[in-house]
Amino acid sequence: MYSSSPIGLSLCSWNANGLLRKIAELRIFIEKHSPDIFLIQETHLRPSHNFNIANYTCHRNDRISDGPRTAGGTLILVKNSLKHYCLPTPPLRALEATNIILTPPKHDPISITCVYIPPSSDENLFTIDIEHFIQTASNCILFGDFNATHNAWNCKNNSTRGRHLFNFANMLNLNITFPSTPTRFGHNSANTIDIALIKNFYYPFTINSIDDLSSDHNPVFLNFNFKLAEAPQIPERSPQIGKLSK
Repeated sequence: MYSSSPIGLSLCSWNANGLLRKIAELRIFIEKHSPDIFLIQETHLRPSHNFNIANYTCHRNDRISDGPRTAGGTLILVKNSLKHYCLPTPPLRALEATNIILTPPKHDPISITCVYIPPSSDENLFTIDIEHFIQTASNCILFGDFNATHNAWNCKNNSTRGRHLFNFANMLNLNITFPSTPTRFGHNSANTIDIALIKNFYYPFTINSIDDLSSDHNPVFLNFNFKLAEAPQIPERSPQIGKLSK
């Protein structure tokens, strides 16, 4: 028998623009905010780099390059208490990603994808990659740095990628979710490009850009409020000698 308990799901996405020199502040941030799932873009990690956070399972895809300069890369940190598995990442045309499937009890699986679209990638083919990830489960959340601007999510200009993403989301009835304040800051500029694309997972939520961590991007929190069925904890019975417990 299962009981229904209120449970939230807290996601945080951050374009780190290089992670190795920021691990100490990241650990402090995670200890303070304790997100259930942390999605990081532009990790700039190589396979030889070790990266772990206590009490979290790390899944990552590093960009493989021959030169001395590191770039790109995505990873997802998942609290050890959350049942999930990581899906292998297929060859992608225009974006980088890491994808996990949450498997909460008495709830349909939830696909969560950390997305990074490099500025120089194809401005149209990226939707083919997105189509793959929105087919991994009936409930999907794609969250990260889309490098796409559009008035619909509070940007001053509509880029080619932004227009294509806007039309693609409308065509497939996907929800584009964004904070009310900018997420990326440049020289005399600010834009909202760290956003989420949601399929079917229409629970109440809040989304906020937080002024924290060292990067040209703010971390963005996406917090859902909903109920999942939890198995009640059954107290252990004391062992008895000579008879069975009734």
